[in-house]
Amino acid sequence: QMADQLQRDRSLPVPLQVLPLHSLVPIEDQDRCMQPARQGHCKVVLSTNIAESSVTIPDADYALDTGLRRGIFLAPRSGKPALLSRWISQASAKQRAGRTGRVRPGTCLHLYSKRFHDNLLDHDETE
Repeated sequence: QMADQLQRDRSLPVPLQVLPLHSLVPIEDQDRCMQPARQGHCKVVLSTNIAESSVTIPDADYALDTGLRRGIFLAPRSGKPALLSRWISQASAKQRAGRTGRVRPGTCLHLYSKRFHDNLLDHDETE
């Protein structure tokens, strides 16, 4: 949904090339995330935590960190495994910040406060 909204937004000064990056995206489509943006476009990669450590996007200037991750956890009410959103850990926040600046200067924008960050767990809970 977010990719579609961004793709249709004509109020931006430059057209976007929006690319999803998650485990269900075929490898050939994941590889497009590593290629330069189309001429005259700004590339936006919408990624899950797959990009925290296993991927380098060479032309990433910015990373936007929502502070959330999706995974299989026990549902609070049923006690059964379910795909749920959870807050990331400080270690994951550091990994996400490291997605830019690997091969050229870059910036990570965390969409939460430093105070909130300081109250996150040190490391992610296991799935």
